[in-house]
Amino acid sequence: MFTLFENASYQAAYRDEDWSNTNVPGKWANQWFWLPIGLVKEHVENDSNLNPIYDDLRGDQDRFIAKQIAHRSFSNEAQAVLDAAEKVWLETLPNRAMLFDDYPKYYLEAWDAGWFQIKQINHLYPAASYDQFRECFEKLKQKSGQLVYDLGMLNK
Repeated sequence: MFTLFENASYQAAYRDEDWSNTNVPGKWANQWFWLPIGLVKEHVENDSNLNPIYDDLRGDQDRFIAKQIAHRSFSNEAQAVLDAAEKVWLETLPNRAMLFDDYPKYYLEAWDAGWFQIKQINHLYPAASYDQFRECFEKLKQKSGQLVYDLGMLNK
């Protein structure tokens, strides 16, 4: 969970004719995207401003991390980060349409736009729940940092 949302982690989706990691030319899938495609579809399919996102997800499937998350249980701290990140995603979603043309380098029309891309939206249009996300993430970071030593992964 930590690696999904750490600042040094730059997971992103790209839609560029010169790039592809799928069998669809121009589509670079973000396998680190954590939300299920059904949830994304539910929030974009009836919003005409978000048609590019809806068009992008049609015929696609859940990403690797979303599939993994669906079959696992998490600590309270990790679950709180997931829940807070979803809130931020939901709050930034309506603002994406305003940025499609002005910020093409962020590929915000990608349904699987990653946390790096979501943070770019948040810089321009801050989500009310972003501070809550940061608090939850900090708690997870502290717990994880201590567990590295408690579990013997590193010696002090």
